[in-house]
Amino acid sequence: FIHIMASATRQSQGLGEKRAFGPDPPPPKGYDMAKAPQSAEELLDSMGLGDLSQSEKKRVIDEGVDPYQSYGEGLPLDVDDKEILEKGLTGEDIKNWGNDLYREKKYEDALKKYALAIKAAIQNNKPPKVTPTELLSILYANRAACWLKLGNVENASRDSLKSIEFDNKFWRAHFRQAEALSLLSQEQKSLEAYKQCLECPDIPDQYRCKIEKILDCERK
Repeated sequence: FIHIMASATRQSQGLGEKRAFGPDPPPPKGYDMAKAPQSAEELLDSMGLGDLSQSEKKRVIDEGVDPYQSYGEGLPLDVDDKEILEKGLTGEDIKNWGNDLYREKKYEDALKKYALAIKAAIQNNKPPKVTPTELLSILYANRAACWLKLGNVENASRDSLKSIEFDNKFWRAHFRQAEALSLLSQEQKSLEAYKQCLECPDIPDQYRCKIEKILDCERK
């Protein structure tokens, strides 16, 4: 809670750097302490983060994960992961590691590796085999697939959208967004996402046929 309050205070006061040691400044004029958030949950609501899942809130409150980062990117790195980054493995190297874990149905482990791959891709220690935007789009789409397998549909939708931001012609991102929206009972938006998927190049025929069947059923 202290970690979040300090972060919120810095943001509300427009402070980008850490303050020097010393007493905290007085509250801004007109600030009513009686109306201040009385719990970590209320504070997250006041920061516009009330839509975080309970598991995300728990990580923010209990472990000090940065609430403004996507889940996974803000996870504290264990020693092994720090060593991986220090060895200079590329985001694509770590992505392939995550792919192996996903194929083994170790979805939580795969998710963590995709999150680590995002860190590595952003740091860009070595040139990846594909352009950074393409790689990041793949990584967020892969992480969305993990979220779907783990039943966290909100995060799956969020990562799918992030993937689309990096490459709006990546069919997997649109497909996973459509799946997530359907599970969220947002059927109309799900159908629109499927239509966007059909407009993407390189979509495999089996997925094209699957989507066309879904859209045909909706028309009937």
